[in-house]
Amino acid sequence: MQINLKKWQADMLNELLEQVPANPGKALEEHVSVITYGDLSVGNGWYRQGRVEISPAIRHPRMLIERTLHECGHGIEEWLGKNGHSLYACNLEQIADGFALALLYPNILMEPELKKIKRIYSESLFAEGFPRIDTESLIAKYVRHSEELMQKSFFKHGAKVSSLLSGLFDQQRDGFLRRYSTEANIYSNSQNNVPFQPPDY
Repeated sequence: MQINLKKWQADMLNELLEQVPANPGKALEEHVSVITYGDLSVGNGWYRQGRVEISPAIRHPRMLIERTLHECGHGIEEWLGKNGHSLYACNLEQIADGFALALLYPNILMEPELKKIKRIYSESLFAEGFPRIDTESLIAKYVRHSEELMQKSFFKHGAKVSSLLSGLFDQQRDGFLRRYSTEANIYSNSQNNVPFQPPDY
């Protein structure tokens, strides 16, 4: 698999992929050949025929990891179908989310609304159980690189553009997958005193 992103982003994703168990890792290699930047037409991300394209506007490590694995999850949908695994009539976006959740936050798959998604992956790629990847340590290791880029933007683009970039960075800090978690919703509501509003696809 080729990862054509900034060096720190590629290094971070490679470290993450090294921790992926053998079965899902093999499926990824079969169905995702390249991860690269896309243009504005891809939205946050896009998958087609083994190619994952990620928006260059995604700057925070958590959002980059989550969005990349979600788009890879669309490749995993193909693998599941080709290998005869039932999708239990689940929404394809949730199936893609489920792959990322299985690797990053498997405890969220215990939420009642994700029972079918958990079953799909328990019966296929994660029959031996879900991994315990230390995502937080990985994010903490690489977040300084994205913060340094933010600082450089202040000198390159001026205060107005840099303020917009900083706001975007803050929005991406919590990612988007944990919207499924009851705990995440409770935390968000208590901190902001407003309904939790996850980003759109």
